[in-house]
Amino acid sequence: MLTAVPLPQRPLSVLWQSTVVDVEPATRYGHRYDGAAVNTTLAVQNDTGSTLVFPLILATTYPEEHDPARRGRSVAGRDLAPGDTDPQDEWDTLASAIRANGIAQGYPPERMDVYLAKLRASLARASKSKAVTLGAGEQRFIRTYQRKLLRTRDGVFEFRAIVPLPQFALSAGGSIGVAVVLPADTPQYSVELLDWTRTPPPQAFGKDQGLPGVGGRLAVAWSWKADPELALSYRYVS
Repeated sequence: MLTAVPLPQRPLSVLWQSTVVDVEPATRYGHRYDGAAVNTTLAVQNDTGSTLVFPLILATTYPEEHDPARRGRSVAGRDLAPGDTDPQDEWDTLASAIRANGIAQGYPPERMDVYLAKLRASLARASKSKAVTLGAGEQRFIRTYQRKLLRTRDGVFEFRAIVPLPQFALSAGGSIGVAVVLPADTPQYSVELLDWTRTPPPQAFGKDQGLPGVGGRLAVAWSWKADPELALSYRYVS
């Protein structure tokens, strides 16, 4: 089985999402990658007119590379079972709806195909995901945590995220807020913010005129009502 509970037939409706990303300067201290601690809170709503049941991992999974130290262990209390298989018809229905939702948001079809392959693998590893049950019109608050690894390319690091994830559809009047905070400068190195997504219009603390850093750290914050893919890049200067 793909999970212990059924998959929905379409993306979940999200009323709002707030995400704070704390970038960790791990490569300055002997690690291969920098880390990004991604803390998200969101509110989902059942607007189907009937009771909706979905696996919690569908609302919390982030199908990108995580800390390899966590592989083979439980994630947020859910046991992983790498050998599980998924019911084809159930997955195909949901995957088609997610793919259409992502393309409608402007993501290239090939980007969605890669995303869905990773999402399917994540779901297949979680055979005992907790079931979330929402009655008609009911809303639910969900808090999640992920750790993302950031590789360097020619000394430049990039954080990139789809917000919200394509398995969500932003409700009318819904809003999204994301803040990414870079590491603080030290006597051994400083941090240079190189580039960041300009749409929706961001606030670049420590870079925009009149906006000082946040606790002495560079940060970029976005607030909007659409569904973009956000990114920023930075590097260390010794």
